[in-house]
This record gives sequence, structure tokens and C-alpha cells, in this order.
Amino acid sequence: MFLENYEEITDCIVIDTETVTDEITRISKVWEIGLLVIKDSQIIEKAEWLISPDAKFEKLDIWYPEDHISIEQIKASPKFIDLYIEFEKYLHPDFVICGHNIDYDIRMINQELVKIKKPLIGKQKVDTIRMARLVHPEWTHYKLDNLSAEYGLEIENRHRALDDAHATALAFLKMKEKIINKAEAENTGLF
Repeated sequence: MFLENYEEITDCIVIDTETVTDEITRISKVWEIGLLVIKDSQIIEKAEWLISPDAKFEKLDIWYPEDHISIEQIKASPKFIDLYIEFEKYLHPDFVICGHNIDYDIRMINQELVKIKKPLIGKQKVDTIRMARLVHPEWTHYKLDNLSAEYGLEIENRHRALDDAHATALAFLKMKEKIINKAEAENTGLF
């Protein structure tokens, strides 16, 4: 269920995944997860994992510069099942999950959770694209790059999970602040 009471959301897990397409099955698989924990509207924790996907691939998609990551690094990483104990505490089914185009990230993580017979995530979710449409209805594109430019956010390594999740978390907090300020202005008759 998408949550849209943005001003009331103080705690959530902001997630981003990076994926590769299996050359045989053409199914996308997770090779990186980045997440941030927001508690009381503050970022309190960051974590990231490289994951060796159960996939046949010899190249990454064009937007992953080789100086950011190598296929060898990904293939040498632990499998999702081996890392699950590390990120299990972040993947509770009742947590609010936030992200940019969050359905994709939830689908990719749930695909892995199904394989290891663990509870799925995403019962409560916030999509910063939907949020941006509310806050910036005049825009025609709602890419993470647009949000970053609007709010002066730098993404050091674009298309790396932790950096994209960090920009998403900051954009979420900035848009939430705009929503709260607008509501306060309307309540005081200033808007």
C-alpha cells in the first residue's frame, strides 16, 4: 500500500538496488543493495552490500562506469542468502520502505526473499516519484537527477545503490519539509 500522509512519516527504510540482466533468462537480478534508516526524520544509519547474483552475465549495463564497479568484484561477492542475516533487521515486512520507483526495488528484493523462503517486504511503501508529482506538479520528468538538481543534492557515484539511496532519502526529507511548510502556511492563511 502506498502511503501518502508524507508529513506523518518519521521512520522508514530508504532502499535502492542495482541489477544486472541474466543473459540467458533475461531476468534482472540484484547485485547491490544500499539503504538508509530514517528515524524521527533523521538519517541514523547507512548500509550497503555487493551481492553475487545467481545470473550469467559478462557485462554491466552502460550506466555503470567501470571505475565504479567491476564484474569481478560483483562475482566475488557473497550470495543473497549468505548476506541475509546481515540485512534481515532492515527487511521487516511491517517497515515503511521508501525509494525512487520503489516498486522495482521491492520486486527485486522480494524475488530474492521468495527463493530463500523469507517474508516479503513492501506492505507499506513511499515512492519519491509519487511524492515529487504532488510537490512539483509542473514538472514533466521526475528522475532522481531532477530531484537532486532541485534540492542541490550531489550524487557522487550515480547508479551505485548507497549513493542513489542517500540522494533519495535527502529528497524525501526535503519534499516532506515542503509539504509541512505548505500545510502550515495554509493553516495560518499565508498561502
